[in-house]
Amino acid sequence: MSEANILIVEDESLIALDIQKQLQNLGYDVLAICSTGEDAISQADALHPDLILMDIRLGSAMDGITAAAHIHAQDDIPIIYLTAYADETTLQRAKTTGPMAYILKPFEERVLDTTIQMSLHRYQTEKKLQASEERYRALFDHAPDAILIVVDGRIALANPASLHLFAANSPADLIGHNITDLISTQCTFNNNQVTQSENTFYRLDGSACIVDCTAIPFTYEGNSATHIVARDITDRKRAEAAEREQRTLNAQLYQQLQQYAANLETHVEQRTAELEQERRRLQTILDTANDGIYLTNARGNLLYINPATKRITGYDNAEIIGRSPHVWRSTETPTQIIEEMEQALTKAEAWHGEVINQRRDGTLYNASISIAPMYGNDSELQGYVCVQRDITHLKDLARLKDEFASRIGHELRTPVTNMKLYLDLLRRKPENMERYLDILRRETNRLHGLVDGFIEISLLHTDTLPIERVPVSCTELMQRLLAKYGPPAENKQIMLQTKTDTALPSVQGDTSFLLKALQKLLDNALNYTPPGGQVTLETAVTHKNNQPWVTCTVRDTGPGISPADLPNLFERFYRGETSSDFTVPGAGLGLAICHEIISKLGGHLTVESKQGQGATFTVWLQPVGVE
Repeated sequence: MSEANILIVEDESLIALDIQKQLQNLGYDVLAICSTGEDAISQADALHPDLILMDIRLGSAMDGITAAAHIHAQDDIPIIYLTAYADETTLQRAKTTGPMAYILKPFEERVLDTTIQMSLHRYQTEKKLQASEERYRALFDHAPDAILIVVDGRIALANPASLHLFAANSPADLIGHNITDLISTQCTFNNNQVTQSENTFYRLDGSACIVDCTAIPFTYEGNSATHIVARDITDRKRAEAAEREQRTLNAQLYQQLQQYAANLETHVEQRTAELEQERRRLQTILDTANDGIYLTNARGNLLYINPATKRITGYDNAEIIGRSPHVWRSTETPTQIIEEMEQALTKAEAWHGEVINQRRDGTLYNASISIAPMYGNDSELQGYVCVQRDITHLKDLARLKDEFASRIGHELRTPVTNMKLYLDLLRRKPENMERYLDILRRETNRLHGLVDGFIEISLLHTDTLPIERVPVSCTELMQRLLAKYGPPAENKQIMLQTKTDTALPSVQGDTSFLLKALQKLLDNALNYTPPGGQVTLETAVTHKNNQPWVTCTVRDTGPGISPADLPNLFERFYRGETSSDFTVPGAGLGLAICHEIISKLGGHLTVESKQGQGATFTVWLQPVGVE
């Protein structure tokens, strides 16, 4: 699909920026982000986007539904609603504005892309069908001849010219009339071919007229029908002089009718093909969706499950079809939630909530469930469509966020508390200004370092910071580190030494970024090495997997790292057992930043450690000329 211009209406700035990033990743052009309904109306009229993503709940006085109604009144722009709420009242209000689709927050990038593509396709298809229907309707309404559609012998549709022919005041005067009551008995229609003849039509006022009648058999709304085109030729019969002209007009009319019939048949074929294509698209969506989608009958027995349901639950079609979804229900879900779900299903109402389900192998997972009833044309309940999303990772993320808040809160609180304390002491004891100012500068630098760490890992993760690859001497970098950190190490009574290879080849890297990574590794080594310990900086050429690597190693004699911490050591905000008491300042970002930098330089970072025997961090980089 070609690129589309999209307007985002979302009052939560972080959510709006996340949606903008996802859209840009998918190749869409975001024209603007609006946080209020009033701004959305103005921007829609000014920018004319191809599509609007509209949050239903906005912080302004005007919500998304009201804004959508205003936009539809001034511009024909398709709208997709974004909402974290799906109550019936809101949905009923939203339906009146004719949205293309709804997306429940939070959503995945694939769901967003699929919904946008389907909405744009649907909008374009409806526009084409509308234009086509308007063209055929114009021909029907403005045709000079009476056009009737007869189903089972009764008039089902009549154009304005028919009103004049039959002396009727409105189409309602003709609809439902038996055609044999209005046409002479000599008039017969062949159900297998087009027929043309002169017939007597009886008007509603009792008068008669002679018409040139063409009858065309065709299918109308699934029923066998006859398309009748009638031209009043009474004057022609009375005036023989006009006979030749009338024949010419009839021949032209016949050609028009043939073209109309051909166009109508083509339209039906195209519509049939479009419906089949839509069915295939829907099947593709079901097959590729990340969410588990399954259908049940009215009794709750499974009729269909998509591949994602198989992947999430571990059950395949053969062992699950015909059974109840209770098969993956666990006892861990609170009873109140189960009762609410059962009550909604008993009333044939939609339900949404979170449960704890059990896979076929017995493992548990958190799931977000949405259930909606399906009704047939007779408004009878046919069954339920259910969407199941595995949100276990979101629950884990929430837990990690809580841990992050606790750790970062502590790290930020300490310098802020100290700054408040010494500002108060400075006010009460100005004679100690120099000492207090030194402490305030130190705490300010500490706070600045923490904030810089948060920003730096974010920029590295989003590729915002450009990295320039040039030949870099690792030996030279180690010497610079020795010169800079030698005096602080000596003050801590730590021996800092280097073992470098003078013939070491250069590596492809960025001097500032590589130096920053090595500094963080050295900072960690000095922070965790007790007085009397030793920190060693080494460079060498090491072969691994039949490939030469330039290695930069930082080795310390500190307390080491526990085996449980080693797998998670390079994760953001992770701090191991050694630093869990917060005696060593930091937010768990240093090693994550190092790992991100080395990865972007085409290398990798490894660690070796035994608890109580120090730790060794090694940076592996490719020499110049080695791909």
